[in-house]
Amino acid sequence: MPLEVRTLRPDDQEAAFTLRQQTFGSRSEPFDRVRDTDWYTPLHRRLVAFDGTDLVAHAAAWDFGQHFGGVALPMAGISGVAVRPDARGRGAASLLVGRLLADAHEHGDVLSSLYPANSALYRRHGWEYGGTRTVRTVPSASLATLARPEERLDARPVRVGDPDDLDSVTAVHATAMARADGTLVRPRSYTARVASGLDGHESYLFERAGTVVGYVWTTRQSRPGGGLDLRVNELLGTDRQALLNAWRLVASWHPFIDDVQAVGSPADPLGWLLDSGPPELATQVEQWMLRLVDVPAALTRRGYPNAPSGRIALHVHDTSAAWNDGDWVVTFDEGRASVARGGDGTTRLDVGTLAALFSGWLPAQDAVRLDLVRGADETTVRLLRAAFGGPTPWMLSFF
Repeated sequence: MPLEVRTLRPDDQEAAFTLRQQTFGSRSEPFDRVRDTDWYTPLHRRLVAFDGTDLVAHAAAWDFGQHFGGVALPMAGISGVAVRPDARGRGAASLLVGRLLADAHEHGDVLSSLYPANSALYRRHGWEYGGTRTVRTVPSASLATLARPEERLDARPVRVGDPDDLDSVTAVHATAMARADGTLVRPRSYTARVASGLDGHESYLFERAGTVVGYVWTTRQSRPGGGLDLRVNELLGTDRQALLNAWRLVASWHPFIDDVQAVGSPADPLGWLLDSGPPELATQVEQWMLRLVDVPAALTRRGYPNAPSGRIALHVHDTSAAWNDGDWVVTFDEGRASVARGGDGTTRLDVGTLAALFSGWLPAQDAVRLDLVRGADETTVRLLRAAFGGPTPWMLSFF
């Protein structure tokens, strides 16, 4: 019997929740309909697959924005792709991902990002590696040399049920992330989820004259064999004083914890806040994947602060999104791009390679050397490198 794919309905929520817990190893907790509705993606952006009357697969999309070239573009953050073990190998995940892609296009998203459990699946559908999420581990004792703040800010726990608190955290995140390629604009529902206290999360705000200027979101984790670590999932501030106040709260855990695991940018600012300079650390890099859902809209709407004037004739190969497949002429001028159907398709590449170039993760000269871009002359390579090159794209969020 073929699988039936449809939008999740309210009476499907508990079964979908249970499937996600079983798949991703979440700790057991009771289903809460209000929380699952308010702290996750909207129901109309969740899909389920049925084998007869049995719910056997689930996938969802967050309503995010993602920054490239100083512009936040509408992005579908693919999340919770889960298939019941006895239903694996029947193409359920592929069916859901293909449907999510079509739905994202219809919804007006121009990009889609995800953290892959199965990169081959997503590559077949046009996603490609596009950036990083960096986790640094530092001894808690190294935070003893934090510079002393010149200003003591008011600190208090985030009130998850207070819309003003959630909006304040969302605003600080948006301010801190606005100039970095790959970083997100997130809805209040995502903020509520990360500040909720699930899985031992603790979140604190830092205020100056009643205005929130920073926050930190931490999780305590037991070490195998004993001991305790503190994971700093997010620590953001609008200025140096906000960052110092937040890090000093983290440092106050030193007597009780061994290491601090901090999620941050590839060039994390912690070393600039320590009198002793950058601490000893171990670095773990997680990679996320990117897809251009709508090629002309994505190319047109992002910024190009370093691109010279020029023109490229592309042939984009996209087997999963016919609306992208074919020949395009891209014209760069004064930091913007215009895109039109046509041209001779001299420079040939698939949509995944275009996504990796678009984010800046894959340098144009490497794409040519790897034979991922064909037919490009030296002028085209220089233009691609200037248009899309820049600092490493990254994000804080995991979804």
